[in-house]
Amino acid sequence: KLMTQENIQDFMSQFHNQPFDAWGYTYNQVKESLAPVKLKWFLDELKNRKGPQSIYESASGIGLNLYMTLEIIQENTDLSN
Repeated sequence: KLMTQENIQDFMSQFHNQPFDAWGYTYNQVKESLAPVKLKWFLDELKNRKGPQSIYESASGIGLNLYMTLEIIQENTDLSN
Protein backbone atom coordinates (compact mmCIF):
# COMPACT_ATOMS: atom_id res chain seq x y z
CA LYS A 1 0.00 0.00 0.00
CA LEU A 2 1.34 3.42 -0.95
CA MET A 3 2.25 5.50 2.09
CA THR A 4 0.55 8.87 2.10
CA GLN A 5 0.12 11.67 4.60
CA GLU A 6 -3.47 10.50 5.11
CA ASN A 7 -2.59 6.96 6.19
CA ILE A 8 0.69 7.46 8.06
CA GLN A 9 -1.01 7.52 11.48
CA ASP A 10 -2.69 4.16 10.79
CA PHE A 11 0.63 2.68 9.76
CA MET A 12 2.48 4.03 12.81
CA SER A 13 -0.13 2.59 15.16
CA GLN A 14 -0.06 -0.89 13.59
CA PHE A 15 3.33 -1.69 12.07
CA HIS A 16 4.85 -3.32 15.18
CA ASN A 17 2.50 -6.27 14.79
CA GLN A 18 2.53 -6.53 10.99
CA PRO A 19 4.70 -8.91 8.96
CA PHE A 20 8.14 -7.41 8.42
CA ASP A 21 9.50 -7.51 4.86
CA ALA A 22 9.18 -11.02 3.41
CA TRP A 23 10.50 -12.86 6.47
CA GLY A 24 7.14 -14.11 7.68
CA TYR A 25 7.62 -12.58 11.14
CA THR A 26 6.21 -9.43 12.68
CA TYR A 27 8.30 -6.33 13.23
CA ASN A 28 8.30 -7.02 17.00
CA GLN A 29 9.47 -10.61 16.49
CA VAL A 30 12.31 -9.51 14.23
CA LYS A 31 13.20 -6.68 16.61
CA GLU A 32 13.39 -9.05 19.58
CA SER A 33 15.68 -11.43 17.73
CA LEU A 34 17.96 -8.69 16.34
CA ALA A 35 18.18 -6.54 19.48
CA PRO A 36 21.23 -8.30 21.01
CA VAL A 37 23.20 -8.04 17.77
CA LYS A 38 22.24 -4.44 17.07
CA LEU A 39 23.12 -3.43 20.63
CA LYS A 40 26.49 -5.16 20.34
CA TRP A 41 27.28 -3.47 17.03
CA PHE A 42 26.28 0.05 18.01
CA LEU A 43 26.34 0.42 21.79
CA ASP A 44 30.07 0.25 22.51
CA GLU A 45 30.82 2.59 19.65
CA LEU A 46 28.27 5.16 20.78
CA LYS A 47 29.03 5.03 24.49
CA ASN A 48 32.83 5.05 24.21
CA ARG A 49 33.23 7.70 21.53
CA LYS A 50 34.25 11.14 22.69
CA GLY A 51 32.70 14.12 20.96
CA PRO A 52 29.87 14.03 18.43
CA GLN A 53 28.35 10.64 17.74
CA SER A 54 26.77 9.59 14.47
CA ILE A 55 25.08 6.56 13.05
CA TYR A 56 25.06 6.44 9.29
CA GLU A 57 22.07 5.00 7.50
CA SER A 58 24.24 2.73 5.37
CA ALA A 59 25.52 1.05 8.54
CA SER A 60 22.15 0.51 10.16
CA GLY A 61 19.67 -0.20 7.39
CA ILE A 62 17.00 1.76 5.60
CA GLY A 63 13.33 2.26 6.25
CA LEU A 64 11.97 0.12 9.06
CA ASN A 65 15.36 -1.49 9.65
CA LEU A 66 16.84 1.92 10.44
CA TYR A 67 13.84 2.79 12.60
CA MET A 68 14.26 -0.54 14.43
CA THR A 69 17.93 0.13 15.13
CA LEU A 70 17.16 3.55 16.58
CA GLU A 71 14.21 2.21 18.57
CA ILE A 72 16.36 -0.56 20.10
CA ILE A 73 19.09 1.92 21.06
CA GLN A 74 16.55 4.31 22.58
CA GLU A 75 14.82 1.56 24.59
CA ASN A 76 18.06 0.07 25.94
CA THR A 77 20.25 3.08 26.69
CA ASP A 78 20.17 6.56 28.07
CA LEU A 79 21.40 7.96 24.74
CA SER A 80 19.28 10.56 23.05
CA ASN A 81 19.41 12.82 20.03
